Amino acid sequence: MHDIPVRESCSSYKPWHDKRTGQTYLRPTAGKCLHFYFYFIDPELGLVYLRVPTWYPFRLQFYCNGHRWLAPLLTAAGIDYAMADNALVRIGDWARVQDLADCLSPDVLHRILDRYAITCCPVIDVFGQTYRWSLMQVECSTDVAFRSEAIMKPLYNAISREAILSVKVEHVMNLLVGQMSTQLTQELDGRLSPRIDGTCIKHRLGKNSVMCCVSRRRPTMCPFLPISKFQSNLLT
Repeated sequence: MHDIPVRESCSSYKPWHDKRTGQTYLRPTAGKCLHFYFYFIDPELGLVYLRVPTWYPFRLQFYCNGHRWLAPLLTAAGIDYAMADNALVRIGDWARVQDLADCLSPDVLHRILDRYAITCCPVIDVFGQTYRWSLMQVECSTDVAFRSEAIMKPLYNAISREAILSVKVEHVMNLLVGQMSTQLTQELDGRLSPRIDGTCIKHRLGKNSVMCCVSRRRPTMCPFLPISKFQSNLLT
């Protein structure tokens, strides 16, 4: 385990007196407080972290990677695979791996999350409350794996170029919101980001986006995929 203290923005409350009604109550506000990032190697999920603020309402943030959760299951099932960082670059039996991936249960996640919340946020006992967990950001990927780097390398520039030139605004809008509408107020933003490991093309609409990643160093490509963000809930 390792913990890192960081001062970051947070949501909180401040006392407020309404002179008109004579009532005093807590009013939502934004501020900055000390946060602790607790990093663990979880036996089920692999590398995870829990972000714990030191101000009420103590909104927790938990991170885990699905490939890290899946890798031990592949080992236990005797399925051949290889990983580069958190990417699965070789899989011996795609159908069996998909079946294992479909077994991830919210109940399992809730059990693990509740355990870490009790361990790292002891103030829960003071208030006698429990956390209600919700999804803040989910990344769903569809990977295209090539049999060798020799096949992938000649296609790298062509794939990167087509991802920019062929995907139009209407395509992104249809994927993210279903159809074009004049009532949409969010600005659609497209961005090409060259990286050491490859190229990332991202189109963003509000808090939702689609992204395509092409890797130079490993024979994999992640085509355009939806990434949705959801606001996490407070203590109930």
